[in-house]
Amino acid sequence: MKYCPNCKEEYEDEVKVCKECNIELFDCIEDNNKSKIYTKFRMAKKSLKVMAVLFAIGIILILFSGSIGESMGEKAIQSCGGCMDTSSYERIIDTNTSNFRIVGLVLSLVGGFGTLLSGYAVYKELN
Repeated sequence: MKYCPNCKEEYEDEVKVCKECNIELFDCIEDNNKSKIYTKFRMAKKSLKVMAVLFAIGIILILFSGSIGESMGEKAIQSCGGCMDTSSYERIIDTNTSNFRIVGLVLSLVGGFGTLLSGYAVYKELN
């Protein structure tokens, strides 16, 4: 019997490729280690993609935190009827800008380190 490492469907020995997943089938006993390697490689690739997206979102938040803070300040002025104390306006802008920078920093650090580790895992599985 052969089985698909993705959907775990079993097939007769004559069948070489899973009909649903279009993936090479493995023997239940002999190629079990090969299936584990394939699964680890898939997980490493998915992790690499997620971490790269996380890194990109963090960088975008850092770069646009100033304009986001100004936008929040302008919305605060509009909600107060167009008139606001200057120090309150600047505090709103500074607080929101620094908050978005901190969130962007954390996301980019986690995403960056995750990208490096996942990239290494993908590289290691290829060799």
